[in-house]
Amino acid sequence: MTRLPSLTAQQAFETLSRTLSVNAAADELCVTAGAVSRQVKLLEEHFGVALTKRVGRGIALTAQGHTYAEELRPAFDQLRRANQYLDAESSKIVISLRSYTTIATRWLIPKLARFQTEHPEIDVRLSMSSLWTNLGEYDAAIRLGAGWPEFSSIPLVPNTLMPVCSPQIAEKCRDNVQAITKEPLLSTPHRPDDWHLWLKAAGVEDPSRCKFMSFESSAVAYHMAINSQGIALAQIVLVAQELASGALECPIDFALDRGLHTYHLVWEPQGEKSDAIRLLGEWLQEQ
Repeated sequence: MTRLPSLTAQQAFETLSRTLSVNAAADELCVTAGAVSRQVKLLEEHFGVALTKRVGRGIALTAQGHTYAEELRPAFDQLRRANQYLDAESSKIVISLRSYTTIATRWLIPKLARFQTEHPEIDVRLSMSSLWTNLGEYDAAIRLGAGWPEFSSIPLVPNTLMPVCSPQIAEKCRDNVQAITKEPLLSTPHRPDDWHLWLKAAGVEDPSRCKFMSFESSAVAYHMAINSQGIALAQIVLVAQELASGALECPIDFALDRGLHTYHLVWEPQGEKSDAIRLLGEWLQEQ
């Protein structure tokens, strides 16, 4: 097996072969000119051939040196690329983000790729759950509410609520609030007030008489509505695709705007990543 020469010596020679200057090679490697000369000499002694030669006050490569440099350069280029990649990765600000499943899959995830293209210095790592918990090990979270004094927060999307259902059920309830109350009303325990507030605003005196069916998440409620199992009360921004395709319809043109009670990006105000999280929140808000 061929005994390999010192990697330090090979690096010194590869740098010298590009710069053709001992001083320039020394500057690039952050060593002395004498150190570069010694390493190249060790390499020449290892192979028993001259790799450089004096030309006036400068240096040039011998034929063997030129051939060897051409073979070495792709390997060192690859090493430099690998190191640059790790340098870039290690300099990124990593935001661990927790989000409710519905808004993550229906609104957030399609936007994150574009955010990270525009802001390569920030790496958002998303975790999803149907439940809210304290931030814990997460840097930020998407939470439903109207603001929290212990957190910094940015509202992300309008909370405009409208009934949505399949076209078949929509035909039975068109512009008729009382007909809507006769259908199963699909809800989630994480948004317990939405239907009651909408029904009250629409003039229904006793919403408790309605038949409510509760599901784990709004996404499940929307799925059931598409399959004609009842009427869901949807945050319009989260069902835009289904409304555009006709899979869901609004049987009545009456919306309830819950204002600041919506999905927010929340984070610890004194955290070291606060500026990056605020940038993410403001960018998402613009979308």
